[in-house]
Amino acid sequence: MWRESDPFVCTARLETGPPTPGESTFINLVRGHVPGSDTDLLVTGRTICHMGGESARYVDQEVAAHLRTDMAHAGQVLDAAVEYICSGVRFG
Repeated sequence: MWRESDPFVCTARLETGPPTPGESTFINLVRGHVPGSDTDLLVTGRTICHMGGESARYVDQEVAAHLRTDMAHAGQVLDAAVEYICSGVRFG
């Protein structure tokens, strides 16, 4: 069961548009390396962009739990999101 305040659920509800070219690149890059459908990966990338200012470790933990993967893979997803979706976002 999802937490009502789950940032991934909030992003999925609020950002329903098709992927941008950068988001498509992100999806293609991480697909097959972590679990999740293309929609799950898109929501994950978009949510990461909204988590700017948080510690990278915290974001990695949230991504790992959401995608049911390990911290190393979650860190790679974070890096890919910053590179291809939200390059201006910084993490502590």
